[in-house]
Amino acid sequence: MRTIFIAMIATLGLGATAALAQECTPEQADALASEATLALEALAQTDPNRAQELTIQMQERQAQMTAEGTTEGACDFYTAVIEAASS
Repeated sequence: MRTIFIAMIATLGLGATAALAQECTPEQADALASEATLALEALAQTDPNRAQELTIQMQERQAQMTAEGTTEGACDFYTAVIEAASS
């Protein structure tokens, strides 16, 4: 459980350290990353396995964005994580 939260904390700086597409500002990405973290923390209380799955997906997507040097689609991705964690 603790690794989920540590991984999520690491995601918070993603939007601030890379340039995002115009439709997704660093501030928007940071806010959505924070919201995704909270949603995953809440999900971990009721469905830790699903929370772990979503965390892994989030880590993989962030690694891909880092490798490609882009954060295009970050807002859409974080929104999808929030929706998946909330459903």
